[in-house]
Amino acid sequence: MFSDWLEKRKRDDLFRECRILESAQGAVVRYQGRDLVLMGSNNYLGLNGHPDLVAAGNQAQSTYGTGAGGSRLTTGTLTLHDQVEKRIASLKGTEAALGVSHLVDIQVGTLSKAVPSVGGYVAGSQYLIDYLQNTARSFIYSTALPPSALAVSLAAIDLVEAADEKRSSLMEKAQWLGQQLQKIGFEVLPVESPIVVALVGDPDRALKLSQGLLDAGIYVPAIRPPTVPKGTSRLRFSLMADHSQDHLTQVLSTLRALTTGESGAS
Repeated sequence: MFSDWLEKRKRDDLFRECRILESAQGAVVRYQGRDLVLMGSNNYLGLNGHPDLVAAGNQAQSTYGTGAGGSRLTTGTLTLHDQVEKRIASLKGTEAALGVSHLVDIQVGTLSKAVPSVGGYVAGSQYLIDYLQNTARSFIYSTALPPSALAVSLAAIDLVEAADEKRSSLMEKAQWLGQQLQKIGFEVLPVESPIVVALVGDPDRALKLSQGLLDAGIYVPAIRPPTVPKGTSRLRFSLMADHSQDHLTQVLSTLRALTTGESGAS
């Protein structure tokens, strides 16, 4: 049964597999022994690997150990949980906040993208937080966030708050890339974040373009059904603050060559 299903996924160009990276996620990563320009990461502000965050994580592990040791309502609530939640509540202007291992139904924010850690949070009234502490399964039954993740989140919030110039530059890069992709023939969704989406349509074409970019040293994922509706397979470029203009130019020149090759083959 499994083999038949998997074979059909492969025939439909919908089979997925993990690519194993060999380095920390920055603008350039190591993959299968070579360097790639990474255009598929949530590390938008380039804070993953920031020395202040690495130091905070190491210090937390030295003080609290490597894990929380239990769920939040048993033995898993540490001083760091309290500090992170108070910091988020202050940042959001709410009475309280709750950090969770997995986002609950009322999703307010994540600690795993611009803040390069793990988990998420809900911020709101004290009544809301008290209610979630007593009803949210992801809070009650999951092991609490580990000390290193909490310390990284706490330190990263300060860096994110001070990153207005970096955010502005990142959006300028994203908008520029979107405009240039349109010029070489792609339909590009409105650019409202560091993610630039070029619609391709057919999953086979999306895979071929993604592989062509990979062969040229650029990692851009092909997003296909069921993640997106049928007929809207796409290339998703996730930009980081530390992507250079040369990186973006390399992406465009490679795509231009790949799409010219498609025209020549038709």
